[in-house]
Amino acid sequence: MVGVSGPLVADSATDGARFLLGLTIAGLAGSTMLALVGVAFSLLVQRLVSFDGRVIALVAWAVLLGGADLANRTPQWFRQVPQRLVRELGPATLGSVWGFDLGLIVTTKKVTSLAWLAIGGSVLLRPALVPVCVIGVGLTTSLSIVWWSLRVRNDTECLMKRQQDWMARARVMSGSAMLLTAVTVSAVAIG
Repeated sequence: MVGVSGPLVADSATDGARFLLGLTIAGLAGSTMLALVGVAFSLLVQRLVSFDGRVIALVAWAVLLGGADLANRTPQWFRQVPQRLVRELGPATLGSVWGFDLGLIVTTKKVTSLAWLAIGGSVLLRPALVPVCVIGVGLTTSLSIVWWSLRVRNDTECLMKRQQDWMARARVMSGSAMLLTAVTVSAVAIG
């Protein structure tokens, strides 16, 4: 994404601003839509599953996601918005399409599983936190892209060179944190 948005910002401040504004606003719209679905699902789970059952599910979810990150197998769909749209859409529309997709969270690539744990935990334990988690993840993603786009501009190679090493380290830290979370939640639930 930054490989497209960085050079766009460098080539034209106006087009770059349109792209990034579309990305941010549509990202917020996508994550808000996902949050509404998440709240409805969370309320259903609250009715059907006991608190102890939800805590057990959260611990299992944390172990599954932590193990996946440590094994470098972060759950995700390996697809992105079609690259051809860069040539077919104007900056504001392109930013909006990509932003909405990012806001949906589920349909984009992930570096770690931390977002899945935060969203899953809020769905299982606190329906009121679902919008905070989902919209927070969507907004953080959009704002991170804005920041990196402004920072790297045409020098996206500096970002790409370190990306694989950085992602591997982030997954190890994420997986370790999620396993620690599972142990902590288990200890609190038992004690």
